[in-house]
Amino acid sequence: MAMQSLLSANIEQLENSFEAAKGDYEQLKLIDKALRHHADKSVLRLRAKVAAEIFRMKREAGAFSSIPSPPPTSLRALLGRFGLDAPDGRPLHRYRLGADGYDQLTVLLRQRAAQLGNGNGSDAALLVLWASAWFRREYGGGIRKYRELRKVIGATLERHEWPPLIESGLKWWKRPVVERANGRHWLLTIAVEGGFPERVLQAGGGWLARYLNEVVGRLLGIAEDLSADDAFAMADAAKEELRDTYRQEAFIALVADLALAIVKLRRIAEAAAPNLAPSAALDQVRPGWREELPIAADTDAARALVDGMLAAKKIPRGLSGGAGCVRVLRRGEKGWSTGLRLSLGGELRADALAGLVARGTRLGVHPYGVLARALGEELAFLDPPGEDGDSWRLRPLTRRTELDDVPLEARIEVLIQSPNGATRAMPWPGGSPERSDVITFEIDTEDKGGPAVLVLAAQGSASLRAERVVVTAPADWSVRWENEDAEGAPESIGTTRDGRGLWLADKSVLVKSADGGLLYRIETGVDEELRDRIVLDGRSPQGFDCADDFSLFADPPTVNCYRGRTSTNPADNELLWRRAPTDQWRELARFRLPVGVVDIMWRDAQTGFVRDRVRAAIVPHSARVIRERDGEGWRYSFQGFGELAISPERTTGLDVEQRPDNVFILSFRSNPLRRVTFVLRHQTARARSVSPCRSLCVTDSRTGMAGLCRLDRR
Repeated sequence: MAMQSLLSANIEQLENSFEAAKGDYEQLKLIDKALRHHADKSVLRLRAKVAAEIFRMKREAGAFSSIPSPPPTSLRALLGRFGLDAPDGRPLHRYRLGADGYDQLTVLLRQRAAQLGNGNGSDAALLVLWASAWFRREYGGGIRKYRELRKVIGATLERHEWPPLIESGLKWWKRPVVERANGRHWLLTIAVEGGFPERVLQAGGGWLARYLNEVVGRLLGIAEDLSADDAFAMADAAKEELRDTYRQEAFIALVADLALAIVKLRRIAEAAAPNLAPSAALDQVRPGWREELPIAADTDAARALVDGMLAAKKIPRGLSGGAGCVRVLRRGEKGWSTGLRLSLGGELRADALAGLVARGTRLGVHPYGVLARALGEELAFLDPPGEDGDSWRLRPLTRRTELDDVPLEARIEVLIQSPNGATRAMPWPGGSPERSDVITFEIDTEDKGGPAVLVLAAQGSASLRAERVVVTAPADWSVRWENEDAEGAPESIGTTRDGRGLWLADKSVLVKSADGGLLYRIETGVDEELRDRIVLDGRSPQGFDCADDFSLFADPPTVNCYRGRTSTNPADNELLWRRAPTDQWRELARFRLPVGVVDIMWRDAQTGFVRDRVRAAIVPHSARVIRERDGEGWRYSFQGFGELAISPERTTGLDVEQRPDNVFILSFRSNPLRRVTFVLRHQTARARSVSPCRSLCVTDSRTGMAGLCRLDRR
């Protein structure tokens, strides 16, 4: 039966075709290919039967024989083993030399070692193929050196002779050279072409296994059909786990290819035998499945790696698998509400808990602040690091990780508690308040009514791989297609309880403020994701630190701008600031940032698009708060605040005695309050401060912007 007929056939017809094709290898391959296009789960059993018959025929034909084949005498003979007449541009690791092929090629190159420098293209091609396999099988980390390769095959090549030889060999195989800002990297290219370094895997659960499992876990968190672009996007997003030398597009693409194959096999295993380990299920329903993978699973380390990836835990969309959280929007009967997706896995570094508890003591992790109102139970405990470790491992205690009614602007914090009662509040990774004018969400789940659960993807202007996104902005802002010739308009799909509008977009859009002063662009379906951002860097005030939704600095901070991971220098007229919405924007290059609360904006001079906008509070460099015991109460001295006038807000149960020079004596008629609010006034600005003098809050009277700073109680 022809391929076109097979594609249009139903399951019963395909069953009959399979029975008739037994013993016909080529027809079985066509049937297997046709079955892959059927979305119906009922084809899984037939696919397993077809795969088993193909495997049987290969085995009987000797395809899996361990008897060594004769050494290749030419590249054509070598390609013939893979059914090729010429290189097809595949990465070198996909040629699957195996142990025998590697040994034979090593012997051949030792025989030709003396003539490798003669410029023979065939020798160069054989050399890079062998070298890539050597790095996969033998490389154990550290700096890659030519002399390691030279020593194995007895070559006499000098250092300067290797690059042209490698370039010639790669060109023969139709493979590119890895390039960085500082030039081309020859040995790195060979190492990446070889695939996963097996000796690194043999050392145990290291960086590579963590990275691979995270990529698979993220892909498992995507409900819809996966594409190669999805896999690359997830592998690229998780690349912080990679060693610097492997943070390359070629290696990330290799990981994406492997992870995508693993996830597809995992879903087949779960559909066929959900109660079995995935690898065991595949052994039953899909014999020879390891041969389908883009990695040679011919060593214990590689098999362990593959089995570990198959068993990787699903990571919900928006999370990384470690400690963290991501904002979500959920559609319910009463409309859209803001929520939180919480992750309680991974580790926390010891330096974050320094001084809280002695080594060897287990710590409790409790919700704090807004999180405590959404989740009233202990979150996890922290196991201490070993004698030579520096990280505490999280052990979850709650299964409630999908939380409702958590405002976007809420800071997500936890309380770390030791058995002796000592506590420390700390921000949870990913829990910074979200106050951007424009926030874009990716679609996590849909139903008949459209998008149902959304996961935060970007703030401000952004370029995203997703084809369809939901853009949120103040309800009175306008959202339109960037391409003026496009038909229709982005679909409005509702509003959140806090007054944000939601628009569904399947192409690039422009988002404009009601007064026309701010313009953002959200691009969709791009090949490379870019998020423009402003990063502020400066000195923190002495005696207190920021605990609200923007950073606090002693003296104006340095303003750094990034496009993705790359630092960039905007033009003078692109970095602007203002203190209130009614103020004119001023160029940062001409006007120094003042004391108070300011907006800082990076706006493209040509298009007018706002790349990013942040808010910061600035106090004089001399500002400090001193806390001292005073009889039954506490004395707080606000020193070096310049012209800022400071006064506490009256609260039931709090007695305040104000003395000259911004000194306050606080006492309590009942239990001490956890927070006391102060107000700082400076002509057009006022600031609020909170806590028995544990925190300070700065508010601009015209903008309503506030910054909370926690005082050091020690």
